[in-house]
Amino acid sequence: MSWMTILWSMNATACLTLAGFYCVVWSKQRENSVHLLFSCSAIAAAAIAAFELAMMHAETVEQYQALVRWIHVPVWALIVSFVIFVRLYLHAGRLWLAWSICGLRTLVLILNFIFTSSINYRQITGLRQFSWGGEIISVPIGVANPWGLLSSVSLLLLLIFFVDATITVWRRGDRRRALVVGGSMILGAILAWHVPLVIWGIIDIPFFLCFAYSGIVVAMGYELSSDITRAAQLARKLKASQAALRKSEQDMEVAALEAARQRQELTHLARVTSLGELSSSLAHELTHPLTAILSNAQAAQRFLDNDDVDLNELREILNDIVAEDQRAGEVIHRLRSLLKKGEPQKHCDDVDVNEVARDVLKLMRNDLINQNVTVDTDLAQNLPAIRADRVQLQQVVLNLLLNACEAMTASDSSERQLLITSKLENGAVRMSVTDRGGGIPEEKLEQVFERFFTTKKEGMGLGLSICRSIINEHEGKIWATKNADCGATFHFSLPINHVRNEAVITE
Repeated sequence: MSWMTILWSMNATACLTLAGFYCVVWSKQRENSVHLLFSCSAIAAAAIAAFELAMMHAETVEQYQALVRWIHVPVWALIVSFVIFVRLYLHAGRLWLAWSICGLRTLVLILNFIFTSSINYRQITGLRQFSWGGEIISVPIGVANPWGLLSSVSLLLLLIFFVDATITVWRRGDRRRALVVGGSMILGAILAWHVPLVIWGIIDIPFFLCFAYSGIVVAMGYELSSDITRAAQLARKLKASQAALRKSEQDMEVAALEAARQRQELTHLARVTSLGELSSSLAHELTHPLTAILSNAQAAQRFLDNDDVDLNELREILNDIVAEDQRAGEVIHRLRSLLKKGEPQKHCDDVDVNEVARDVLKLMRNDLINQNVTVDTDLAQNLPAIRADRVQLQQVVLNLLLNACEAMTASDSSERQLLITSKLENGAVRMSVTDRGGGIPEEKLEQVFERFFTTKKEGMGLGLSICRSIINEHEGKIWATKNADCGATFHFSLPINHVRNEAVITE
């Protein structure tokens, strides 16, 4: 086997390999028709190489003539594929030139099968065999067909089309693609001019159109492979970015859960601290019913020691024991509800804010008495219930009352007065706590709700900050105003139609 046979065979094999590869790529990415066009052009280039190799080894005029006629089919497919590839992939080349080339090549193909011999030759009279490249090859001897000029004109238009497209891509700034693809197409179109020169007898060499066009195929394949490589790199980067994003989301979720847990701990600590300030009064609140229970129980024992037991009087004693026990149980229940360390997911109920205020006042009763604080209430009747966390609202009211008592420590006993009011206002339930203490400077009315801001020597500066977090979580508002005479008033309002998202408190 000579080197010429090896070269033409390798050319065809390489083109078929590229065609098969990009056909598989197209089957997985049907929306990208450029890969299918490239496969068609590579198959056509392989077919041209096979026809040219057969023409070199042709032994009869009839055989050569048939090969010359049928080689126009893959040539037509190759040129049309090139033109469409340039339009779709490079987005360049004048449209009228593209239509002219495709139309003219189609006309050439039709006339090629109409003429007796082909559009290239009127008649092939014989074959001349000579040694070229170490192998005996055949070249035709015949009369050129003047209609073959149409094929030459289409080749000239193809060259102009490639030059125009290359200039467009170059000016667009994509110079590498212009050099690789556009340059190879221009070079291939120039080399293809050897065909009319051989037909007209100007040069005496075998046809090597497959190598002229295979260079274009290789350049196209290289550019497409670069796109595939870039796409793979982008896919890897995207995958890495997505993995990093997922990790960041997981870290954020963990951080959010940790922050929620810490906020929950802080809220619980504030409740415990508030109740710690009531420890003496709470102890008295529990001591009174327990003492009464003990006295009644001892009296019942004495009654039972007598032979003549008055059952009615004993029943009254037992009723007193039950009543005092229930009273102590209510105190313990209120303490447990406030001291309980809640879960991050809060439980919402239909809550009556007036009832919340009364519960807190019961809890603080003895402490208010010990501090000589008088409490007046002006609670609106028939207020609609709100959807809220009862314990958290109790914590807000308790904190506001404790702050009000603290603000009146330096006031005379006769001036230590608290006023608690509630009313329906603009579709929301509003509660206000008014004291007659030293008041708050105008410029600090908003600052008092900031975390760690406090005017107390031993205060943490968290109470009002947590109150604001709780009210904000319920989509309500909390604010402070300065009274005209003395003291300050703290207000909060909660929407009556609010369906709370049961989540952790956020600030």
